[in-house]
Amino acid sequence: MRRDGKLCDVTLIADNNRFTAHKIVLAATIPFFNGMFLSNMAESTKSEVTIHGVDACALEAFIGYAYTGLVQINPRNVQSILIGANFLQLNNVRNICCRYISESDVFWMFFHRLNVDIVLPIRNLAQSYLCTDLVSACEAYIYKHFEDIARTTSFFNLEGCELMELLESDELNVSSEERLFHIIMSWVEFETKSNSDTETNSVISESVNVIELPEYYDSNVHSIKPSVSSEIGHRNSCCNGSLHSTHHFHSCHCSTQIFNSKPRTDFLPCLLRRIRLPLIPVSYIFSVISRHDLIRKDIRCRDILDEVRDVLLMSWKTSEFFNCRPRKCQDIFGVIYAVGGWNTDLECHGIVETYHPSLGRWELSESMISKRSRIGVVALNGLLYAIGGFDGNSRLRTTEVYNPKTGKWATVASMICRRSAAGAAAYDGCLYVCGGFDGQTSLRTCEMYIPEQDT
Repeated sequence: MRRDGKLCDVTLIADNNRFTAHKIVLAATIPFFNGMFLSNMAESTKSEVTIHGVDACALEAFIGYAYTGLVQINPRNVQSILIGANFLQLNNVRNICCRYISESDVFWMFFHRLNVDIVLPIRNLAQSYLCTDLVSACEAYIYKHFEDIARTTSFFNLEGCELMELLESDELNVSSEERLFHIIMSWVEFETKSNSDTETNSVISESVNVIELPEYYDSNVHSIKPSVSSEIGHRNSCCNGSLHSTHHFHSCHCSTQIFNSKPRTDFLPCLLRRIRLPLIPVSYIFSVISRHDLIRKDIRCRDILDEVRDVLLMSWKTSEFFNCRPRKCQDIFGVIYAVGGWNTDLECHGIVETYHPSLGRWELSESMISKRSRIGVVALNGLLYAIGGFDGNSRLRTTEVYNPKTGKWATVASMICRRSAAGAAAYDGCLYVCGGFDGQTSLRTCEMYIPEQDT
C-alpha cells in the first residue's frame, strides 16, 4: 500500500527525494516520528515534512524498517545508517551499527588511518555515535601521542572541559609537567579561528574522508532486525528536547565554527590544578610559572601556587593537596631504581622498586622477566637495561630492557658470555659490559651492545 501510495498521509523529503508513508506506522516504530506526529508540533498536521538530519538513502531504509522491522547494513552504508539511527532515536539500530563496526574490518580501517591531525575529530564522531571501541582506540592514541597532537589545529579547537578530561588521565604521555604547562598556556592563549579558516576546514574534511569506505566492501552485508517493542517504549519522550539535541549534534560536525561558552582564561585555574605541580622543580615554579602574565592576573592561580609553596615546605602533606603520582609515561631520569637482588631468605628475585625524590617514598614497579642478582643496570635513551647476573642457579647472559612509557620489561639480544657482577656503562649510544664472573673464572673480556641493531 505504501509503494502504491494508498492511504498515505505524509510525504517525507530528504535531499530532494520524496517518500510517501503512513504517519501511524512511522509513529508506532520510530520514536522521532512518534514525538513529531503525536504532539502539537506544526509537522503533526502537515502532509509534507522535510527531514534534514538523515540522507535520502538512509531515510528510505528507515521507512522500510518501520514497515518490516528489517534494515540492511554494510560497510558502505553503516555510517549513514548510524547517523540516521542516532537522529531518529533508534537505539537498537544504533547499537547494532556500533557493534558491526567494532567486529568488522570497518573498525580497523578507522584505527589504522588515525593520525595526530584527525584523531580528535574522529573521537568526537565516535563519542556521538556511542562507538565505545573506537573511542577507546582514539583515546589510547591521543594519550600516547599527546605532545604531537598538542601542535595541531584540532587540539586548539578543543573545548575547555574536553581538555580537562584528557589531562585527568594517568596514561597521558608528556615528557615533563613543565612541558604540560606550556601546552596548556598555548591552548589558553590561542584565539579561536572563524569557520573560514582553511586549515580547520581541511582537518574536518579529512576526518570525514577517513570514514568513507571503498566500493569493494559492498558484498559484506549484514541484516538486522531490532526489537520493535523496545523502541516503542520511548514514544513518550519529549520531542522538543530530542529535536534540539539532534540539531546540536549535526551542527557540531557540519560546521567548523567552534563555540566556547566562556573565555579560555576562565579554565586556567582548573587546568593548572591538573598539572602535577609538586613534581616540578621549585625554581621553575617560581621563576617561570608564577611570573607568567595570565597566572599573575588570576588570583585563583596565585592561590594555587601559594598552596604549592606550602606543600613544598611540608612535603609529607603533598598527597593531601595535589595528585603527585608520576604519570605512567614519565622517563627514568630523576627516579632511583632498585632492581633484583636477594631477599631476607637469601633467595634471588626479580622485584623492581622505584624511588621518586619529589614524593619521598618507594613504589613497586613491574618485575623483571627473570630473577637476577649481581646484575649490571644501565640507563640509555630513556630505557633501563638489566644485564646478566645470577638467578640462584647459574650465571646469565640474557639482557632485559624496561620501557617506563609502557611499564613493561622485554628481552633483547643476549651477551656472548655469561656474566654476574660485571661492570656496565653507556657511552655514545651503546652499552658496554666488562669483566664479571661466569661461574668458573673471573672474566677480562668486554662486550658492546648496539640498541639500533639489537646486537
